Amino acid sequence: MICQALAQGKSDEDIYALLKESHPENAAARNFKSCREQVSWYRSQMKRGFYSTSGDRLDGERNEEHNRQSKGGRSARSSVLTGVERRNLRSAKDILLDLFNGGEMELAGLLLKHSYFISPDRIRAHCEGNGGTAARFPNCVRGSNEHHKGKRKGERSIWEDQEVRVCDNTQARVAFAAFSGLVMAGDREGRIRGYHVAHIWERVYDPTCFTAGWNLCLMPGFLKLFTEKQDRIELLHRVIQQAAFDLYFRKDGVIGLGQIPTFVTDPGLDLNAMFPTIRLNVL
Repeated sequence: MICQALAQGKSDEDIYALLKESHPENAAARNFKSCREQVSWYRSQMKRGFYSTSGDRLDGERNEEHNRQSKGGRSARSSVLTGVERRNLRSAKDILLDLFNGGEMELAGLLLKHSYFISPDRIRAHCEGNGGTAARFPNCVRGSNEHHKGKRKGERSIWEDQEVRVCDNTQARVAFAAFSGLVMAGDREGRIRGYHVAHIWERVYDPTCFTAGWNLCLMPGFLKLFTEKQDRIELLHRVIQQAAFDLYFRKDGVIGLGQIPTFVTDPGLDLNAMFPTIRLNVL
């Protein structure tokens, strides 16, 4: 029924009303969120050709074709891409957005809901006990061809007349674990898996920022990619920056820094209006 309704151009709200009338026992008829999830799933399956507009699964026909071709020594599940096809592979970003019907807002909401920030109180306590720095390891930076050219992990470099040690992102992960108390390494009970530490305002080449609590955020690894410069979905990046700005810099002195870094700016989003049911996860 959902496939037929989608083919007729009906909205999620229309489909919800139909389900409540025709299938009141279905979970999607009792909860609008569940309904939207089912509608989104069927929409993506129809786009991929797994369901017809009448709701019939098409897998059987595909399997029959596969079996016929396999008997002839060929597999319908593999093909050699042409030159044009190779040059036009779908981006991972577009594939992910397909699952949300192209809706960046829904994806940004998912990211915000499952991202974790260090408590301002923890950062302020660290600043007060370490000469005003929020960096857990104030002599560490991440490698950078532009700012620490030719320097590899473990080697020394110079940043603004200060000697620093070049590290990889493991050091930022260690810093987040130290700030938050989470178990993030080793084969230990309660270890956090599948999450990566992201740098909210980047500047990983700067020792005052690389392991600073206000610049670190824990998020699902498969979403972190789309907050980074290479494959960024701009809204996701701005939402995380806005959350951190509101948490750490909206009011003076919240985290104990003498002044807000010049590169930290207010993205200008109203997260309460955009995501009224989501509250920040603070560790």
